[in-house]
Amino acid sequence: SKINILAVGESTTGGLWIEDKSYPLQLKKKLNDFYHCDCVNVNILALPGGNTSSTLYHYTSELLKVKPDIVLFMVGINDSYYYAYNFDSLLLESQFFKNKFIYKVTLAFVRLSNKIKLLRIAKLVYTNLALSKNIIEDVTYIYEGGDKTKRREVFAKANFNINQEITRTNIEKMLYITKKANITPILMTYHSGEINKIIKQVAKKDSILLIDNEKLFSEIIFNDYVMKQDDWHPNEKGYQLIAENVFKFLIKQKIIRPN
Repeated sequence: SKINILAVGESTTGGLWIEDKSYPLQLKKKLNDFYHCDCVNVNILALPGGNTSSTLYHYTSELLKVKPDIVLFMVGINDSYYYAYNFDSLLLESQFFKNKFIYKVTLAFVRLSNKIKLLRIAKLVYTNLALSKNIIEDVTYIYEGGDKTKRREVFAKANFNINQEITRTNIEKMLYITKKANITPILMTYHSGEINKIIKQVAKKDSILLIDNEKLFSEIIFNDYVMKQDDWHPNEKGYQLIAENVFKFLIKQKIIRPN
């Protein structure tokens, strides 16, 4: 009697600056208007500033909690722009390559501390004492944050191919988990971004349904549909366009049926 959808992504899915106009909420309204009832729920797993590693970390528990019929994935854009965000394990491995045990313990501690606020102070103290200064300051935000973008990008570009593989693997893992649970996964391209190449490749390789938002936005005046703040995040019209594109796709594929 109910249709349950989970939309997975980052700030683009969450609707940065205009959360109540995000594409998942506009899609929910479209579907409920279509059925003339309050019978469609669209849940949102959006991690602003997150990457595919952090999304994968939270995904399984969210899937078990929501138990959706369909999962819409628009993930990976932050992997493209902030390459080093995926490199917590890679950085630690380079620091502790001689001692696998310390590497695993440290990695577990760093990841756990990102979940538990109380441990963040302990993490800050620990990393400053245990890790070499160039790692803390030059190549990652995961230990203490701060605007180190240029230095991160130097590290990221040197490891660009590795990072692409991490992104691809993370997306494929989420798809595998979804299919294993007998839930329909649907990949979506962003309205713009290099990550769309990987998304399309994964969709083709694994025979996953694909909604191509990039193609849609290439046919309009792009700047009319994005925020003036950064000329990238969709505005209300942009999210409306994405929601309409998803809606039409679900109807066309007969995933959503009139009756």
